[in-house]
Amino acid sequence: MMTRFNLVVTVMVIGSAPFAADPIAVFSGHQEEILSYRIFESDGCCFGVGEIVVVGKSKLAEEVARKKAELSAQSDLLANQVLKSVKWPESWSQEKVAEARAFAKKHMNYSAHGTMRGLQTLYSVIKDGKCTSVVVVPDSGVNISRNADFASIKKMMDDYEAEQMRLSVATNAPPVGVNASLAANTNQCPIGSVKCSTPIDLGDGKTILMDNSGKDDLLF
Repeated sequence: MMTRFNLVVTVMVIGSAPFAADPIAVFSGHQEEILSYRIFESDGCCFGVGEIVVVGKSKLAEEVARKKAELSAQSDLLANQVLKSVKWPESWSQEKVAEARAFAKKHMNYSAHGTMRGLQTLYSVIKDGKCTSVVVVPDSGVNISRNADFASIKKMMDDYEAEQMRLSVATNAPPVGVNASLAANTNQCPIGSVKCSTPIDLGDGKTILMDNSGKDDLLF
């Protein structure tokens, strides 16, 4: 059984480090791309983005959300650097790579520990019940072990898919698009008879064929 991990980060912030370019100017020039996770490094600046739901409407709730969003942004920054060296297949589209990166960020347990010098929070906005923060460090201030590779990420994705399939079978929940038969029994028809099979649409592409043949109760 595969264990699902959330991102675990150990980050030490020590002293300061010089930026090759003004981080505020770099962020301003690429704000949309950075906030949409299309850019995480530019002009010697390494960025991380964190988004947290604000629980409550008080000033304290907003302050807690800002702190959590900053920590989430630090985690994102470290994940970006750990995944930076992954060699993705040339046959993979940008969308597929983005999906794999997002999966790795969510499920991989990063054992890498790192030090970041010159960490700054550039952006913190609360809008529509969410707090979004952006942090930055100069690339010269990042010192981590990059231990992620495509083979380990692909295996993790395959194992996760297999585990989800196993759980769906164990709980009698058919995967999307798959028909399953349930014995029901009110018409005294031979089990499996087409005349006794009544399709029931459960939504989300799932259909159950109710076989009204052996007993009086639906068996789940």
